[in-house]
Amino acid sequence: MILKQYIPPAAEAMSLIEAKLHLKAGGATDATAAAAYTAEDTLLSVAIAACRHAAETEQWRALVLQTWDLYLGGFPAENYIKLPLPPLRAVGFVRYTDSSGVVTTFTDYTVDIVSEPGRIVLNYGETWPSGTLAPNNPVQVRFQCGYLVPFTATAATDVIAAPNHPFVNTDMVRLSVSGGTLPAGVTVLTDYYVRDAVAGVSLKLAATVSGAAIDLTTAGTGNMFIGELPASTMVGMKLILSDLYEERGDTVIGRSTNSLPVTIPRAAAHWFAMDSARHF
Repeated sequence: MILKQYIPPAAEAMSLIEAKLHLKAGGATDATAAAAYTAEDTLLSVAIAACRHAAETEQWRALVLQTWDLYLGGFPAENYIKLPLPPLRAVGFVRYTDSSGVVTTFTDYTVDIVSEPGRIVLNYGETWPSGTLAPNNPVQVRFQCGYLVPFTATAATDVIAAPNHPFVNTDMVRLSVSGGTLPAGVTVLTDYYVRDAVAGVSLKLAATVSGAAIDLTTAGTGNMFIGELPASTMVGMKLILSDLYEERGDTVIGRSTNSLPVTIPRAAAHWFAMDSARHF
């Protein structure tokens, strides 16, 4: 099995503003002061990305929407393919290459996003292709995963632009924001329903399954997302951020996970473990 990232996250789960406020960088105690202090933006941007990588490695979960390619040496004996990086959002395709080099797209499956991790399951009565496959990684699966789907909004049209989004009409979603405010007309901790979805491009939101599109009167600010990040995961990321920023050195002492040499503060590992244990 080979796993390769195809499209990385388009935004970080923690914005620069939220990071600066947490650290009180430059003495910032409010969003205005945090935005004005830019001397360490490059340093903090790298640190924020490192915190996300640490959280994803420790939990083996994707925090922000990303696309991966899974390569297999053949089709499994079971009637399903288990996808290794939750939470699964969508499957783009399943392709296989035969011994003559011909690439074929296989479609006789359904996607199980409820199981942990997600799975591709053969349709009832179907079997995997039985021909002779190419010798090197002949099966390719492209899939999307992640808690958070970054978006921007246009108040004049009520359209939410969310590149590569996996949503379809009537999907129920919640919104979140880091270091800013959501567009006026929508709030956090509220269920909304997708309507007018353009696959992988944009959508609108309604208060009910068949309701009218919500009128957005502002565009919102900060890093805005469709989806919510588990709170414990954000706490763990901020603990790592504090250590990276305040110590400025190799002082992080923790434990390695998944056979990878990743070390994080023990306190952060505790918060990450709570979300992993609950399969959040």
